[in-house]
This record gives sequence, C-alpha cells and structure tokens, in this order.
Amino acid sequence: MKAIYKNSLIFIVCEIFSKAMPFLMLPYLSRVLSINDFGQLGLFTSLQALTIILVNFSFEGAIARYFYRYGYNNLTTLIFHSFSFVIFLGLIVFSLSILLFPDNRLLHYAIVVSVFQSVFNILTTSKQCQKKVYQYALYQISFSLLSVLLTVILFNFISFDTFSRINAILLSLIVCALVFILFEAKRTKKLLSFITMKRNLLYMLSFGLPLIIHQSSLYFKGQFDRLLISHTFSINDLATYTAAFQLASVVNVGIMALNKALVPYYFEACKNERINVSVLRKYAVLAIPFSIVPGLLALLMPDALYSFVLGSKYSNLSSLVALFTIGFGLQAPYLIIVNFLFYHNRNRHVATATFTSSLIHLMCLFFFKQYGIGYLPYSLIISNSICIIMLYYWGINKNGKT
Repeated sequence: MKAIYKNSLIFIVCEIFSKAMPFLMLPYLSRVLSINDFGQLGLFTSLQALTIILVNFSFEGAIARYFYRYGYNNLTTLIFHSFSFVIFLGLIVFSLSILLFPDNRLLHYAIVVSVFQSVFNILTTSKQCQKKVYQYALYQISFSLLSVLLTVILFNFISFDTFSRINAILLSLIVCALVFILFEAKRTKKLLSFITMKRNLLYMLSFGLPLIIHQSSLYFKGQFDRLLISHTFSINDLATYTAAFQLASVVNVGIMALNKALVPYYFEACKNERINVSVLRKYAVLAIPFSIVPGLLALLMPDALYSFVLGSKYSNLSSLVALFTIGFGLQAPYLIIVNFLFYHNRNRHVATATFTSSLIHLMCLFFFKQYGIGYLPYSLIISNSICIIMLYYWGINKNGKT
C-alpha cells in the first residue's frame, strides 16, 4: 500500500510539473512575445492538436491496454512498431500539407511536432503502465526543463518569435525520443519480423480507429475555437482568448495529472471488481459540485490580478477565465466514467457521446460567436455537461448491471 501511495505521488508530482510548465511560462511568454506572436502560438497549439489525431491513432492507449491485458510479452516490440507507424503516418500527412498548403509554415511545424509528441506520449505511457516511476519522472522533468532552457536560449540568440518557442519544444522532444531509443532498442528481438509487425499493426488499429471520432470530438471541443477565432476575430482577440484559456488550464492540468497518475490503479481496481457500476455512479455524481468550485473562485479574482500576471497588454479576462475553469472542471466526472468504459472496451459508447457533444459544441460556437468572443466558453460548459449526462445514463447502463 505504501508503494502505491509513493508511486502515485511521484506520478502526480511529475505530471503536474510537466503540464504546469507552460502555465508557469505564461507570464514570460506574454511579455516577451508580441500579441501577434502570442496569438500565433495559440493557433499553432490548435493545429498541433488537430494533426496529432492524424499521425497517432491513440497508440499510447493501445500500449497501456496491451500491458494490462497481456503483460510484458511483446511489449517493447509493440512500442517500437508504434513509433514506426507514427513516423509513417507523419510522412504522409506532411507530404500532403506541402502539396495542399505550401506556404503554411505553422501547419508544417505542427505536423513535425505532433510526430515527436506522439513518440514522447507513447514512451512515457510505457514507463507509467510498467510503474517505472523514476524513469517516467526523468523523461517528464527533462523534457519540461529542456524546453524552457532552449526557449530562453533561442529567444535571446535567434529571435523573440513564435518559431523560436516551437523549435525549443521540437528539439526537446527529439532529445527525449533519441535517449529512449538508444537505451531500449536492444531489448527487442522481433522488430523486423513482418508477422509481428502485421499483428501489432492490426491490434493498434483495432483499438485506435474507433477512437478517431472520439479524438476528433475532443479536438472540436478543446481546440477548434481558436481556428474559428483566427478566421472570425482579430489576432489580438485570439491572443486574449488564448491567454484566458491557458490561465484556466491550470485546473485541467491538475485533473489530467491526477487522471494519468491514477489510471493504472483505477484499471487494477476495475480488474479486481473493487470499482463497479454503483461505485462509479456514486463518485461521478460527487465530482460534479467539486468541479464547479474553481470556476466560482476564478470569478472572484479581480481583472487587475490577471493583468499583473500577463502584462498590461491583457485585460478584461475575469469572466473568460471563470467560464473556461468551469468547463475544464467538468473533466473530473467525465474521466471517472470514461476510464471505466475504456477498461471494459466500450470505446464506441465513449465515441458516440463525445461525437454528439462535439456537434453540440460546434453549433454553440457558431451561435455564440455572433454575440462576441466572451460568449464562446459557454459552448464548452454546455457540451461537456451533455456528454457527462449521456455517458452516465446511457454508457454505464450499456456496460452492465450493478
């Protein structure tokens, strides 16, 4: 039991540290970058979130599920084959982007970063599911610190612009990937086996393809708004919106960190039937009021505080931050339910619910945009609420009886 608490604590601390680093850099970036460059950085984040769906069919999820089902047998080979598939898909998507959008440098960078981000996600997931907490911590902390260090170096020696920050992230991901490959490649003996590669590909596609709709739905709910803003409002509006989004994302960082750290133990509890439908319903309902509290607290914060954190270029963020925080907070009950359904391989139920809620999110975005940028976060709250309701009353009931 002590080992579980110790490992969980290490996972949580590392995850919070790595995910909070962009948030901690926010005051620095918002001051040294122009509003135009900061807005471009927000647009790049949206493009990367889109392209990562095209180069990574939830391969890290397939790795985790494989380990919990089948153990160490063939695991390392599966990991390296997933790297190969990501790179292959990345080359296809990158080639198409060059042909269709030859002048969109931001998109080209987004695809390359997505490839190495996918590799990084797979390798850290492999360490987490094997409970190699110190190796997991080493990769997460090294990437976070290296990306910060390279950002400062590139800013000061090359240029204070969007692409210096992107290059810092890309170089950090490449270094981590090379270190992993250097130390782990010798452990696999079936890397070039066609039969093994075919079997691994079929396994990962069978897991990941049904989740493309799920991942696309999450994109439309979490990132598409910035693409819409870039075509509807000014780049300054996009910068303000991005700043509020990133400030509120500290809540999402905390929730996702807890989720990633606790998923191995959650799955074990599901396997041992300590978590059943009745337990699931209880904790999902209890999580809802707690998810709203951070948003109410954010609403009480004065605008002057946000201007102090980000700089005088950014003002009137209070309501935007509060609404985003409420929307992010609803991730807690959502993840409690979704992890249960993922374990029981009810991916279609999750995909259907998230797809439906993403359509509602899109409709809300196009409806609210006519009233101004300040109303767009309501789309996130409405769609997340509907998704939770659908999963609670439909997904759980479909999974089985209490």
